[in-house]
Amino acid sequence: MDQKRMEQLEQRIVVLEKEMNVLKRQVESILQGGQEAQKAPQAQERKEIIDPVKKGKIVVSPPAQQKESDPIDWEHVIGRVWLPRIFIFVLLLGLVWGFTIAAAMGILTEPVRILMGFAGSGLLVWLGEKQIKKQRENLGKVLLSGAISLLILTTSQTCREFSHR
Repeated sequence: MDQKRMEQLEQRIVVLEKEMNVLKRQVESILQGGQEAQKAPQAQERKEIIDPVKKGKIVVSPPAQQKESDPIDWEHVIGRVWLPRIFIFVLLLGLVWGFTIAAAMGILTEPVRILMGFAGSGLLVWLGEKQIKKQRENLGKVLLSGAISLLILTTSQTCREFSHR
């Protein structure tokens, strides 16, 4: 009895290995073909394998292709893409407005404004790098672009101040 059962298990392993090879080929063709393999309808291969345990034939066919109509994730689009961009725009607008008012009232002198601009851009670079290291790449990129914008504003202010002297 044990010998017969052992033979059945060995035959079952052979059947499962064949099924696994079919699935591996399907995965490889999808990975190699990329989007083209998914879009092009494939002829469904039907393979009949004899199952020694159930004493019958098993028909193995590839799984049906699913549609590629993924719904738009509005939470991701709004929360992770557009809100950081709007935030950095409003932040820069507020900084420029604040510097303009402080300069018009005589509170901040030119060298102090320039130093604050460079310090602020350095802070934004540090925060951006920190966010990228924490796997928040979109926020980090927005902060880095804000740092570049602030550096441009500060540098143009520096050039303007020193050209008047």
